[in-house]
Amino acid sequence: FRLEGEGFNPIIQTLKRKALEYKNKLSKYKFLITCEHGQQIEIRFEARFFPHMIGLHKMDDIEPFKSFANKKISANTIFKEILAGQITMNNVTQSTYYNYPPTNISKGEETKYIKERLDSFSIKKMNDIFSNKIIINFNPKTVYTTMGNVEIILYNNTSKRYYHLMLGRNVAGYYFPSSFIVEPSDKYVKNQITTNAKKLEIMDYKTRKIILEYTYNIPLKGKEIH
Repeated sequence: FRLEGEGFNPIIQTLKRKALEYKNKLSKYKFLITCEHGQQIEIRFEARFFPHMIGLHKMDDIEPFKSFANKKISANTIFKEILAGQITMNNVTQSTYYNYPPTNISKGEETKYIKERLDSFSIKKMNDIFSNKIIINFNPKTVYTTMGNVEIILYNNTSKRYYHLMLGRNVAGYYFPSSFIVEPSDKYVKNQITTNAKKLEIMDYKTRKIILEYTYNIPLKGKEIH
């Protein structure tokens, strides 16, 4: 999809572009990962998970995100208003918690600043994460974090950054994106139990057909999600 046209501003439209990418390329599918020891992980990227995943609830110093953080506005409403262009980067950048402050950050406060995670979120980054290491039974006690609902972390890393997709589990048994975190250190990874993804299947919600099947180290079958 393309957003160019009359009045298009790539900076202002960044948030809408990311939301559209999430809606069109992730929320239409179920992602089924089989780990090397047989554990199966079903991930659903429902629309209501997007605002929390990219950290909009962290910006509780401005509206409408303060009301979202206080559960006075639903995640679905925030998502719809982003797609409608009613919430834009103009809103986001007004928050103190959009970008890192120039000096000291208190321990545990790093994840409150969302610019890097918003900039980094993309389908390509999700593809990289799906094909890498998996932390099962995440233990938050090994690192300072309030993410008590996170059970599984999918991640990959470059020489400078670790990219984490934090997964919580719904009462229905499937996993959902609790957060997407970009971190310069391995603090969420070290001293955790890890496994490898053996197989990835992507199922279309409407047709309930597997449109992509990938066994790691074996060529791709089906069509890729771009």
